[in-house]
Amino acid sequence: MERRCEQCGKLLRRHPKHSRKQWQSKRFCSGACSNQSRAIHNQRYTRLYQVWAAIKQRCHNPKHHLFRYYGARGITLFEGWRDDFGAFAADVGPDPGRPFELGRADNDLGYQPGNVRWETRTENVRNTRNTRWVEFDGQRISLIEACEKTGVPYKRAWIRLMRLGWPLARALRP
Repeated sequence: MERRCEQCGKLLRRHPKHSRKQWQSKRFCSGACSNQSRAIHNQRYTRLYQVWAAIKQRCHNPKHHLFRYYGARGITLFEGWRDDFGAFAADVGPDPGRPFELGRADNDLGYQPGNVRWETRTENVRNTRNTRWVEFDGQRISLIEACEKTGVPYKRAWIRLMRLGWPLARALRP
């Protein structure tokens, strides 16, 4: 099988010391090409790069402690972004700073174009699998947002809905 360096295109030679697995994982002809490949975007120590690397780990590394919540559920990183930080950075946009996190609009879909967005911690926390969604004033919003609009404490509304089985309109009355 003929393999070429991903950076310079030179033909790769299999070293006698390399096992089959090492040979299959070899992507560059030298350390210089490998370093050059990593230095293309020059953003390795930026927050955006760290976010991208963390997403890759929790979605594709079965040994990662959060893999069961992401990769095991079928949440993956878009194939075009998986090995190309530059494409990820171009599609996601610049990091707006500390109060924002990268979240997914639909939690059942992976990290892919059109499903990722910069959002505040509050927005990100309210967009989880166990969020109770309700239809309120013709909009689909979280129960906590509906409680904020009506002034009813969240726990009271949750008990009325979940334990007592009240309809939403009655549960959100003060």
